[in-house]
Amino acid sequence: MLHYVWELVRRTTLTAALLVVLIGSDASMVHSQIVFGTESGYDSGGIDPVCWLSQFSPNISGVVPNDIESMNVGLQKSPQSVTLMPSCFNGTRFAVLPLDLGADRVLITEQNYTFRLNLEVNLTAISTNVTAEILDGKSRVFFRLLMCDAIREGFCDPLRDLQGARIDQENSSDVTQPVQQGGEEEDDNRFEYIQGDALQAVGKGQLIFTRWIQWTLRELEPGDEMYRTAVNITIQLPSATRVGAYFFIGHAVMSFPSGGSELYERIDVADAVPDNVVQIENPQVITKVSFAMIIALSVIIGICSTIAFLMLLFVLYHLNHTVIRLAQGPFLAALVVTCLVNIIFTFTALPTRSIFCTLRQPMVILPSTLMACILVGRMWRVYTTLSTALGFGGGRMKSINDTNSEDSLSKAIVRLLGLLASVAFCCSSRPDSSGRNTLRRTVSARETTSLIVMLFLPQLLLQVVSLFVYSADIETQFELSGDSAREVCDGENRGRWVSLIGLCYTAGMHILAVFIAWVARELPSAFNEKDQIFSSAIVCTIITFLCITMLEIADDPATPPDIE
Repeated sequence: MLHYVWELVRRTTLTAALLVVLIGSDASMVHSQIVFGTESGYDSGGIDPVCWLSQFSPNISGVVPNDIESMNVGLQKSPQSVTLMPSCFNGTRFAVLPLDLGADRVLITEQNYTFRLNLEVNLTAISTNVTAEILDGKSRVFFRLLMCDAIREGFCDPLRDLQGARIDQENSSDVTQPVQQGGEEEDDNRFEYIQGDALQAVGKGQLIFTRWIQWTLRELEPGDEMYRTAVNITIQLPSATRVGAYFFIGHAVMSFPSGGSELYERIDVADAVPDNVVQIENPQVITKVSFAMIIALSVIIGICSTIAFLMLLFVLYHLNHTVIRLAQGPFLAALVVTCLVNIIFTFTALPTRSIFCTLRQPMVILPSTLMACILVGRMWRVYTTLSTALGFGGGRMKSINDTNSEDSLSKAIVRLLGLLASVAFCCSSRPDSSGRNTLRRTVSARETTSLIVMLFLPQLLLQVVSLFVYSADIETQFELSGDSAREVCDGENRGRWVSLIGLCYTAGMHILAVFIAWVARELPSAFNEKDQIFSSAIVCTIITFLCITMLEIADDPATPPDIE
């Protein structure tokens, strides 16, 4: 017996102390007589709605029935009249269902989210003295959405700070509808709502809420005590909303005259979304290619392509000149054309369109590889021709041959290139070089072309296969933190290995050109071509390795898309 008495005293003391703390902390806040302790409501981890019951007299308090703002003011003046029910009224059901909220329960600011509020009420279960103020079987009900800081607030009490819930029309306007100004029409329509319009939420302290909307509560059958309604409310959180975890509830308010007396019954019903808590986050910043980068790249491409085009015109105009003929004019022109194509298609490096993602790899790597192959072919032709010509030089050529004979690798590579150059003559006789007047024609242009084609063929096959087998499109890559992202070309679908193999093969061709020029360093400079090829091959090789490095840097999601 003493145990039960002690337990009753302890619970009463704790409840009284809690009420003193909560009410005394802010006299302007409304708190129900029982702050916690429903049987299966969301405050105790349950799934049932939570109900509050209060009474007011319009004649005494001056409260206007069916006016939510007036009722809130009246409730603010007499908070002791509010009672939190241990369990909601029999037959009263309320549910807040998210229609487009993901499984992660994340609300992104400045985006629209729709919630369906279903309310069903049994008037007889509320009180036998309640008679619905009904016109053709319908009555008013007010709805709003409310969020409380889950960490700082815990239990989300919709009756807290009701006076602050009266939002100015300027702050509570629908996002998709203009604000109506002035006169009685504005006052009469301030609670109207069109489904689909987004309500701009407003934050105050640890609370975030929408304006009140008025809806119709209809009876299921004529003369039936069951009333039901449903509304879809779309909400948008402003960008200044503090991120974090929030308790998300829907709040419904009804008022009915109680029998023949002057009292009115106010019923507050609230329920939380499934899982109770949502996470508010700011939208992820998706970085795109800047307009300044597009302009800058366009200007650079225009300048470089103009220079390359003028060089091509110069080579073609002087194609029969002795110097151009010694510099292998047709191959020099082909080199300039390839360079021009490479420059023009540099714009595909910017991930602005899906077609650019598809074309940028083959249209950048293929011309670069072809340039390296042309350099190798020209240098191989110079080396072979001068070596053959100097074979008539006796002692000097002997010293050169002695030096070259010590380098087995050089001989092997030159011999391999000669075999590749002769592939075109497998099914036809090798052209006779006898009777020609120039020593340079000891190696024919056909052999040089054959060598260039054979060196270029693997890269061509690789890029053609990747173009038809793999798809490429613009994708959004997120950082590990998930706060920001960037738009880049899809590297996974294309296959990062294709890019790496292609760039490595291009670098290998440039290195081969440098090696051939290095082998020919002892040859006389009378023809004055190997030094220029050597310099250009070194520059192209350095650029290719820089491209490989940039490819790895661009693979980091934190890298801006302008680097792509």
